[in-house]
Amino acid sequence: MRSKDDVAPAIATCDPDQCTTLIPSDTVQRAKVGSYFGLWFALSIGYAVFNKRATNALELPWLVATGTVVVGSVFVQLLWLTGVRERPHVSTAALRTLLPIGIFHAIGHLAGTIGTTYGSVSFAQVVKAAGPVYACVLSVAVLGQAVSSRVWLSLLPIIGGVAIATVKELSFAWGALIGAVVSDLALALRNILSKQAMGHGSEERGYDMSPANMFGVLTCISAAVSLPAALLVEGRVAREAWAAAAAAAPGGGAILAQIAAAGVFFYSYSEVAMQALANVHPVTHAIGNTLRRVVIMVVCMAVFRTPMTTLGAIGSAMAIGGAFFYALTRHREKLAEQRAQQEQPAAAERAPEWGDPCDPWVPSWACLVGRWLPEWAAGGGARS
Repeated sequence: MRSKDDVAPAIATCDPDQCTTLIPSDTVQRAKVGSYFGLWFALSIGYAVFNKRATNALELPWLVATGTVVVGSVFVQLLWLTGVRERPHVSTAALRTLLPIGIFHAIGHLAGTIGTTYGSVSFAQVVKAAGPVYACVLSVAVLGQAVSSRVWLSLLPIIGGVAIATVKELSFAWGALIGAVVSDLALALRNILSKQAMGHGSEERGYDMSPANMFGVLTCISAAVSLPAALLVEGRVAREAWAAAAAAAPGGGAILAQIAAAGVFFYSYSEVAMQALANVHPVTHAIGNTLRRVVIMVVCMAVFRTPMTTLGAIGSAMAIGGAFFYALTRHREKLAEQRAQQEQPAAAERAPEWGDPCDPWVPSWACLVGRWLPEWAAGGGARS
């Protein structure tokens, strides 16, 4: 829930005597949130389209994925250097904490890009809707958190939908499936380790480490990790592949522009998503994320003319809708936990005193039996 400080102020005209409200604060807040969601959707679509065009033109998915995070790291470095955003202070201890998180961030991004290289964007979105399944399994295995039966049941539509869409998807390819699954697993581990890191002291997670700065640092680590890995995997064939791609797009400028655009869109939509989450109810954010997947699928199917069977469409709807109902179930359980904590007595139960009916040495009949009797029968045995 947002605080009063996060609510947008009203727009008014003022003179020395009084102010006249032109646009109420609620209307301004709705416009603010609407702009966040619109920008989130637009940037997500931009990343999906430009990233797919780049991998279609240049058959080097590792280097394309690395290029996008390098662009993102340059972008956030400019924000820090110009003072637009306060630069975080990362100690050696914090770097040790953040390094594995950044590695999983790199793996998730690389695998996701590889997945969309071998298959359609729409298919990748369906498979990535299974992210909550991996998150629950890893929360139990890594954090030791209990997951209720209701949450496990809410995952069944996701699993069933992904299975149906996978079997009947016309653009199905094993590379696309494996890439999306590995991406989901890596990003789920990234989120779990990030949650653990945010619970550490500043020395272990860095100073001035807001969520936006955390994402910026992880992007920089991801770029540093991805570059040697991409060169190791694709370095030998990079020159030939680039020559072939440049022959189709003279000079290769269009390909570099697509990679740069994908990098800016990827980093920007992640930041806007954080702002959207900070200004709305979690359920509203879950609805927005569900609609975002649908919009990305529809737009990319139109742009890239991706076919989909009727059964594939049914499976896609089940998986994406199931992800939304999972979010609702988890949110309701969190609210129930918060209410249970609030209802617990604030003060601890007081210790028995000498002469108390529940004296630990000579407990009275009222102490032993009275608690099971109605109040009128307990009579004078009640505690003073």
